[in-house]
Amino acid sequence: MPEDVPVKGLRRMELRSNDPAGSAEHYRSLFGWIVMPADDGTLRCWVGDRLAALIRRPADWETPGWHPSSAAGRPRC
Repeated sequence: MPEDVPVKGLRRMELRSNDPAGSAEHYRSLFGWIVMPADDGTLRCWVGDRLAALIRRPADWETPGWHPSSAAGRPRC
C-alpha cells in the first residue's frame, strides 16, 4: 500500500470502568491480552505489538462502557 494512503477504521476500544483492574483481569483472561499500566493511570491492553484497548475510570461526566476509537485519516488544514 502506498505510504500516502490514510489508514481508516477502528483503531482500538476504550473501556471506561469503575473497576479498571478487575475489568483488565477479566478481559486478559478472556482474550489473552498483555495488560500494562501507563503513567497516566490507564491500563493498556496489547495483542502482540498492537494496542487493542485502553481501560480507565470514567470522569464524572462520562458514561461507563465500551467506546470505539477510530481513525478517519489525516487531519486537513
